[in-house]
Formats: sequence, C-alpha cells, structure tokens
Amino acid sequence: GEPTRVPQAVVSTQSTGPFTFFYYPDEAVIYWGADKGSTEKFWEGVKNLWTDIDDAFEESDKVEVSADCNGDIGIKFQDGLRPAGAGWVNRGNYPQTGAVNFPDDRTFSFFYYPDEAKIYWDGDKGSTQNIWTGSHA
Repeated sequence: GEPTRVPQAVVSTQSTGPFTFFYYPDEAVIYWGADKGSTEKFWEGVKNLWTDIDDAFEESDKVEVSADCNGDIGIKFQDGLRPAGAGWVNRGNYPQTGAVNFPDDRTFSFFYYPDEAKIYWDGDKGSTQNIWTGSHA
C-alpha cells in the first residue's frame, strides 16, 4: 500500500524563515520544499526499531503480551492450555528487566531487548536458550 505520510507542514526558523516539508515516518525521510518525487532536498533519518514488549508479540498466534504504564505485565497463551501469567517489567533500563509468575509452574525472570524484540527468560543474552522472538511493530 501507500506509505504513511504526515500532511504538509511548515517549520520556521528565526534567521531563514518558513520551510515546507513532508515527512514519511515509515521511511524516516523528510522531503523539503515539495512532496516526495518532486524535490531532491531530503533528510534521511533512522527508522525506530525500538519495539515495546507488548507490541513485539501482537501478531503472535501463540501468546498475547500486555504491559501497562505502571509496569504490570500479563502473558496469556492463545491455545488456553496454560493459565495466564502476571508480573512486572521495568522499562527504565536497557535491557528491560522483569519477572512473570506462571501459576502452573514458577516465576521466571527475563531480560527484554526492545531493539531485538526478544525476551530472554531465566538469564541474559548469551546465557539462556529460552528465548521468545517477537517482531518489530
């Protein structure tokens, strides 16, 4: 489909006056003075590959991960064969850390790397084989 585009906008600086631009967040590109394809003046940025833990698994057909702004996290298994787990996540560090209690098993600590969209259970990267891989939203 068509790439997402922020409608025409204007920015003004004190010394040089207003500039019209079009921003395409999916491409991380700002086109200056005219829309894409009509100008050779553009800035290329870096796409945001930092994915929130709940967004990383939103397309999963195995688990549903929910996390709120208070740091509460829930994990529900889509097949219903295991009870939902609940715990906490600290989004203030990198990697993000937390723990989830699964009532049919035990409490698992985890490390979440938002730039990888991966949860490392019971150990940090390089020290565990129990890894869930999500996708970038």
